[in-house]
Amino acid sequence: MIEEQIILLQKNIVEYGSLIENMLAKSTRGVFERNNELLEEVINADEPAANKTELALDEKAVNIIAKFQPAAKNLRMIISIIKMNNDLERIGDHCVNIAQSGLYLNSYPAVKTFTDLPKMKDIVTRMLNKSSKALIGGDINLAADVLAIDDKADNYKKLIIDELMSFICGKNQNIRCILEIINITNNLERIADLSTNVCEDIIYMESGEVVKHHNANNYKNADKPAA
Repeated sequence: MIEEQIILLQKNIVEYGSLIENMLAKSTRGVFERNNELLEEVINADEPAANKTELALDEKAVNIIAKFQPAAKNLRMIISIIKMNNDLERIGDHCVNIAQSGLYLNSYPAVKTFTDLPKMKDIVTRMLNKSSKALIGGDINLAADVLAIDDKADNYKKLIIDELMSFICGKNQNIRCILEIINITNNLERIADLSTNVCEDIIYMESGEVVKHHNANNYKNADKPAA
């Protein structure tokens, strides 16, 4: 039955989300703790597993459409899962980018003490985690909450890059390291954006409504993030 196949597909996408969350945790921890073993694990073990999972999920979804020719909510759900699958794969790629930048940074003395970057990482991690929980529970309010948090990640990106640009203007000798930190910041910002994409798809999957440009005001019952 198609319902059983969709339930299995939902289970698979949730498991994939957990794998990607773990990649983000390991890549950022590897940067902050200067732990190359974690960074190499993300690149050499987690990314191949993520790519394999993404391909398998995509194939399953296409096969369900071809076999059952679903309509209405079933079709909407499968299409949403396909889109989420693609977004999660891209988040995995950004985690690999962070790990690669971390390996470069760890080969040199620390340029500076990280202050705002861990705070940005915490927000992005919270967004990805909430998007996974919203997916598991089909929770529209929780999904809208993620959309509302995105501006915080953007603000931290601006703070971090402004500070790092002052390092470059001060003729700091570790310019390549500074650029790698900027690269990490940009990748975190993209993960935040992709997490909002996942939540927009959850809202569409559950309600049929298209929510773009962070129009979370349609879901005023969502809890607002703490300042």
